[in-house]
Amino acid sequence: MQRDEDHDVDLVRRAQRGEHDAFDELVGRHGPELYRLAVAVIGPVAAADVTQDALIRAWRELPTLRDPARFLPWVRRILVNRARDVARTQRRGVRELRLEAFDDGAGLPLIPDSAGRLDASADLHAALERLTVDQRSLLALHYAMGLSLREVGETLGIPVGTAKSRVNASLAMLRHALEDDGR
Repeated sequence: MQRDEDHDVDLVRRAQRGEHDAFDELVGRHGPELYRLAVAVIGPVAAADVTQDALIRAWRELPTLRDPARFLPWVRRILVNRARDVARTQRRGVRELRLEAFDDGAGLPLIPDSAGRLDASADLHAALERLTVDQRSLLALHYAMGLSLREVGETLGIPVGTAKSRVNASLAMLRHALEDDGR
């Protein structure tokens, strides 16, 4: 793992010097994760555009990144901020979210119902749509991306305690929305 991080640092430094191939490799390594995050936060319709916009901004602002080891949290923050901007311009928030973003990779949903499986995907879609972009971002970073609370805080530029309380509050809002939809 340390080897991958060291390689990323080297790629970031090279990209900061203007090496397009180094940035292309970073995009190849982290692009799928960033796209998955965008799908979870803003939905599949806008995810590709949000991801592309975030990567273009990252390329342009890469010389301002002081710590190359923080590239991934930095670019995730750019993506989440871009998703917020897009959500503000949309008339009615996210219209569709794909549940694959909330899957653990083994086909098991990360937010299971009492039977241990998610039977009512439409209810989850509706509940997720009722959350704010910030709430979906928190849940996506922690549950869909598997980031620790420390990494969530680092990505969003907030203290770990704040990340923990906001993730818990977002999860409570999701549970509340699911309960309301079940009535």
